[in-house]
Amino acid sequence: MGFELNTALFLQQAHGDGCVFTRTATLGHQTLFLRYDSLRAHFPALDAVALDRERYADRLLREAFCAQEVTSFDASDFEGATVVHDMNRPIAAEWHGRFDAVIEMGSLEHIFHFPNAIENLMRMTAVGGRLFIVTPANNHFGHGFYQFGTDLFHRLLCPANGFEIERMYAFEHRYFGPEMGDCGPWFEVRDPAEVGTRPIIIGENPMLLMLRARRTAAEAGVLTTPQQSDYAVMWKGVEGGPPLPATPAPGGLKGSARNFLQTHCPGLYHCIVSARFRRLRERQRRAEQTLAGSPCFVPTKIRGDSPTM
Repeated sequence: MGFELNTALFLQQAHGDGCVFTRTATLGHQTLFLRYDSLRAHFPALDAVALDRERYADRLLREAFCAQEVTSFDASDFEGATVVHDMNRPIAAEWHGRFDAVIEMGSLEHIFHFPNAIENLMRMTAVGGRLFIVTPANNHFGHGFYQFGTDLFHRLLCPANGFEIERMYAFEHRYFGPEMGDCGPWFEVRDPAEVGTRPIIIGENPMLLMLRARRTAAEAGVLTTPQQSDYAVMWKGVEGGPPLPATPAPGGLKGSARNFLQTHCPGLYHCIVSARFRRLRERQRRAEQTLAGSPCFVPTKIRGDSPTM
């Protein structure tokens, strides 16, 4: 993909929050889709005429976000990438911890070995640096190999893997394409593990997901395998589920009853647990599955087609 208006504004917000872009890496040599009118409206201090002639976003990164070093990585050199490397394979150690900002805008869905690719990006990010991901979500069927859900990134870019998510937004746009059409408001994405429901959206328009995560630890990568949040809850205390951190049993009558059932009536205990989660899933299905109606998405005042943030 590349830098269209929403992604440029997303980086502008990060720059305003104090994020550093001095040493920047991009996955793919990012095309600049911003045209003269958008550049004048949103980056008035820059030379919109000169930028309008640029094919790639390197100059915008330097002039708008103070990047001193812009290194692009791609599987081929057909777009003039700085480094030719197939992200299906591990990145060389010389690039680990090298960059203040690692920007991925529309390449991950095209890479077959997603775990290797995302781990490369995580390891390339310096401690205290930021990883930016913009990826197609709903109604981009056939665009790439994959469409990603929000729970994947909440479970993956977590403290156990050396990261924390600072911001995550989803928004719908009018039609498929780099211009994104008339874009609606950005919705802040809440962690489904905290909300207690899946972030399922069924809509008519294409949707994009944007996130910013900070590297917090010296060791980073896919150190713990992500599990979808609602399944992790379902498997807790049920045979065959993955091991989860032990939690103290509730005290009093409730805790004693649960321990008795687990020990002496395991079949009845599992029936009760299953019935509980059947009721939970029914409540999820009845939930309104739109950005405006889901508890996982909080409307904001930010719009990709608005000159103000």
